[in-house]
Amino acid sequence: MIVDAAKAVALIFAAAVVQVSFVNAFELAEGKADVVLLALVGVGLLRGPVFGACAGFFAGVVIDTATFGTLGLTSLLLTLTGYGIGRLGESTSHQRNQRARVVIAVALATLALELGSLVVHALLGGSAAFDQVVGRVLAPSLALNLVLAIPGYALLRRLFPPPARPEREVVPAV
Repeated sequence: MIVDAAKAVALIFAAAVVQVSFVNAFELAEGKADVVLLALVGVGLLRGPVFGACAGFFAGVVIDTATFGTLGLTSLLLTLTGYGIGRLGESTSHQRNQRARVVIAVALATLALELGSLVVHALLGGSAAFDQVVGRVLAPSLALNLVLAIPGYALLRRLFPPPARPEREVVPAV
């Protein structure tokens, strides 16, 4: 557990630094890939809701301090997203088709994060047009995240191997 926590801290910190330093500079029709979100989805799916929420909070703090943003805003959104993805991972861990599970989780996380950000900014008094955010930012970001979802999850699955399922003991009837 402690080794997993140390690996998650290193992974989330590296993903946040890469996101802020490099990935935010590249846009595709005003949308950007979200490396931190992809790492968070992998950690949440493989380790559960508490791990996902803690990783989301840490990622949000790192991003907020690196970008001099409103401290706590990204942390709140990523904590809720990490917890939700962890719950989804718990309820779908028995599914055979892991690729579909990852694609669905990345799509839901991207939608939740972008729309949650829009709502929180609107509540704080910011001005953002819903149609512009959905049409110009959400669609390209969702497409980029979905393209990176499967290879990213394959790497994270090697870093955080799923726990072995306990074998059932078969007792013969007498």
